[in-house]
Amino acid sequence: MNISADLGILVVIAGVGIAVKWLKFPYTPALVLVGTVIGFWKIFPTIHFTPQLLFTVLLPPLLFEGSLRLPWKTLKENGITIFLLAVPGVLLTIFILAPLFHFFLPFSFPVSFLLAALLAATDPVAVLNTFRSLSVDENLSMLMEGESLFNDGTAMAAFGITLVILQTGVWSPMGSFIQFLEISLGGLILGGILGLLFTLITRHLNDHLIEITLSTILAYGSYLSAVEIHVSGLLAVVGAGLVYGNAAAQYGLSPEVKRLLFDVWEYFGFLTNSIIFLLIGTQVNSRYILGYWKPVFLVYLCLMAARFVMAGLSWTAVRFFRQKFPVKWLGIVWWGGLRGALSLALAMGISSSIPDHKALFFITLGVVILFLMVNGLTTGVWVRGLGLSSAKTVNHS
Repeated sequence: MNISADLGILVVIAGVGIAVKWLKFPYTPALVLVGTVIGFWKIFPTIHFTPQLLFTVLLPPLLFEGSLRLPWKTLKENGITIFLLAVPGVLLTIFILAPLFHFFLPFSFPVSFLLAALLAATDPVAVLNTFRSLSVDENLSMLMEGESLFNDGTAMAAFGITLVILQTGVWSPMGSFIQFLEISLGGLILGGILGLLFTLITRHLNDHLIEITLSTILAYGSYLSAVEIHVSGLLAVVGAGLVYGNAAAQYGLSPEVKRLLFDVWEYFGFLTNSIIFLLIGTQVNSRYILGYWKPVFLVYLCLMAARFVMAGLSWTAVRFFRQKFPVKWLGIVWWGGLRGALSLALAMGISSSIPDHKALFFITLGVVILFLMVNGLTTGVWVRGLGLSSAKTVNHS
C-alpha cells in the first residue's frame, strides 16, 4: 500500500460508517459492497490482499482486542459451550463436510477434506455488530465471539495438517492428533506465558503510553514467537490477550489506564476489521464467482446443515453441565456461523501445486460473500423474531 491508498481506505471506512448509521444498513456487508465497487472501478492503486498481510498485520490486533475484553467470569460461565463449538465442533464439522463436498463437488476426497478444513472456522463479526445495535444479551455475544477466537486457531491447525497430508500422501491418525494438540495447546500456553510476563512488567510501570506500547508488542510478539517455534500464532495471540486482559487489568493497571487501553484496542479492532472486509470486497470478480455459483450454493447449504448439527449437539451436551444456553439462542448460533477472512486467507495461500487450487479460492470467496449478504443482512430479523433484543447496554470493559 502507499500513503494515498492508506488515507483513501480510512476515508472510505469513515464514510461507510457514517452512511450506515443514516441508512440503518449493516456495517460489514456495506464495507464488502463498497470494496467491490472500489475493486471493479480500480479507484485506488492496486491493493494486494495477501495471506501475509492478513496473518502478520491485520489478524493479531483483531484477535488480541477480542480476547483482551473476554472476562474470566464470562469464560467460566460459557467455557464448556465455547470449547465444544470451537474444538470438537470444528473437528466434527470437518468430518461432516468432507464427504458431503466429495459427493456433491467434482473434487477428490483429499481436496474435499482441505476445503472442509479451510471453511470450518466461523467469523461472526457482522452478527456481533448487529448484536451491539440491538442490545442483545452480553452472554450470547461473548459466547459467539469466544467461539470465533478459539476456533480460528483450531481450524488453522487442522488446515495445516491436512495440507501436509495432501502434499506428502502420508497420514497417521495418531500422529496427526498429537501434532494438532502440540500446535494448538502450544500456542495457547506460549501466549499465556507471555501475557503473564507482560503483566508482571506492567505492575512496575505507571506510564500509560509505555503500557499501551507494551500491549502492542505483546499482540504482535506472541504471534511471531509462536510462528518461530511452529505452534499456533492465532491461539498464542488469544492466550496472550486473555491473560493480559484479565490479570493486568486487575493487578497491573490503574482504572484510568485500563479504560484507555481498552478504548485504544477497541479502535484497533474496529480499524483492522474494517480494512479486512473492505479488502475482501476488492477481491470480488463477478465473472469468476458467477462461474462457480452452483458449487458455491451447494457448499453454503452443506455448511448450514453442518452448523445446524453442531449447534444442536452442543446445546444438548451443555445441558448436562448446567451452563447457560437457552433454546432461543440455538437459532442465532446456527444462523450466525458466518465464514470470513480466515477462510479466504487460507484459500489464497494454497499452492498452485494443489489440485483445483483456483476453484477452492473462488468457491471460498463466493461462500464468504454469500454468508455476509444472506446471514449477515438478516440476523437482525432473527434477533427480533426470537425476542432476543433488549434495552440492556453491553459493556466491553
